[in-house]
Amino acid sequence: MSIDFSSLSAEELEAVLNGPALTPPSGVTPNFDNPPNRSAMANGIYGFCFALGSLFVFARAYGLWRSSKRAHISDYMTLVSYGLYAGFMAVILCQVHIGYFVHQWDFRIKDVSKLFYLFHVATNVWAATIMLIKATILVDWLHIFVPVGTRNYFWWISIFLISVDLLFYSAAIIAINLTCKPHAKLYDPLVEGTCSDSRAIDIASSVINFLIDLAILILPQRVIWGLRMSFQKRLGVSAVFVVGFMACFAAGFRLAVTISYSKAEDLTYSFCTVGIWVVVETTCGLIVLCTPAIPLALHEMGIQNLVAITKSWSRLTTTKRSNTKISNQDSRISNRYNEISGSCTVKPQSSDSQKPLELHPGSRYPDHGGAPFDADLSDTAILRTTHVGVTTEDYDPDSIPMSPQHPWNQRVE
Repeated sequence: MSIDFSSLSAEELEAVLNGPALTPPSGVTPNFDNPPNRSAMANGIYGFCFALGSLFVFARAYGLWRSSKRAHISDYMTLVSYGLYAGFMAVILCQVHIGYFVHQWDFRIKDVSKLFYLFHVATNVWAATIMLIKATILVDWLHIFVPVGTRNYFWWISIFLISVDLLFYSAAIIAINLTCKPHAKLYDPLVEGTCSDSRAIDIASSVINFLIDLAILILPQRVIWGLRMSFQKRLGVSAVFVVGFMACFAAGFRLAVTISYSKAEDLTYSFCTVGIWVVVETTCGLIVLCTPAIPLALHEMGIQNLVAITKSWSRLTTTKRSNTKISNQDSRISNRYNEISGSCTVKPQSSDSQKPLELHPGSRYPDHGGAPFDADLSDTAILRTTHVGVTTEDYDPDSIPMSPQHPWNQRVE
């Protein structure tokens, strides 16, 4: 929108600035004061994504700190990526007081430039964020899958993808900021100037972004599934790939909505749809970056010990519950014990641990004053004791039938 303000009177200028930023559809009245929106949904999605991404980054940093391992370059790149991610989310959340999914005709012309400026800043910060996240993922995987000094296919493909990632997004940032002359025309429709068509840049960015996500997902498949790993490690690898598929899924949807956005006139509403998928994709990329370090973080936090304690407590609880049902009933405990019923005692047997214990009903403990055996304590009572005797003999050189062979072992009289 270009307007020659010099030809307008004060009243006409005021009317233009207070008018709708876009001509509303037929039968629709602009609502400048309380327009319909979906801000609650957007705030929930943005807040959840930011909290989830932050949790994974903090877990990676905590695991590295507690393990006292030497930090790799990818660890520093992760922190910078998170800083950019936090900055991007801060810009997105600045729209809270303006509203999400608000139609452009519900904005006054004089107010819409503030929203377009946030869109412009968010686009630049996001491009830098996603560029560094993808590069960090590839650098981290080079550190994990490629030995130092090796130049295999994985190394060359990773270097190629890193180069494409850095060069493309750097060029895209420059191209976006050179679209309009003067620069303020990018976000202020009232500024006089000219702008070139930026739709080609938006669509190309979405396509290449999706292809890089897909390549990052496919690249380590051959290496990972060729390794001999335990079930737990395969499960962890599967979790990484699930998040990777989600990132590709979000990138695909972002491509679709970007194409729609490039054709839309209602920019304030359409951009919010693009923003949702951009945030989801970026968060998934951050999770993919941090997931390989999560097992180390869980180990350092003692989660594995907590799980083991929980399982032991569960088994103990189950045993106590089952013991209450043994009284006056036949019960099969395991293959190591004979069938028991009622009260029973242990008949001493050989100390050979290969033989099963024989439990005889109605007997008494021979070593405990004839006290009756309590079936309820069958899992905790001492059923057998083993005595181990140790004998020692002094070494006497004279007892050896053959004489010592070495001079230093001759006995001195």
